[in-house]
Amino acid sequence: MYYVSFKAYDHFHLYKLTYIMLIPYQEINEATLVALIETYIDREGTDYGESEVSRSNMINQVHQQLTIGKVVICYDPDSQTCNILTASQAKMLEKIIE
Repeated sequence: MYYVSFKAYDHFHLYKLTYIMLIPYQEINEATLVALIETYIDREGTDYGESEVSRSNMINQVHQQLTIGKVVICYDPDSQTCNILTASQAKMLEKIIE
């Protein structure tokens, strides 16, 4: 588990973050991880062009992105929520306080 402190308002919340925890995906049980990935897919939406992609394939793609570090799981203890962010979004949050 990693802790990142924030002292500024970010683009993703309307309140001030004090810190978030980056949670390694390996520490989350499989059913919870799949539910989190499904929520991410529903919230973010995807554009696969003209080809249809099954929901299980979408879940596998996000899981693969977690494996290679393209997306990360963040827990915000202030709101008690867990979200998946792209690595670039997480880096942007870090830069806000620099």
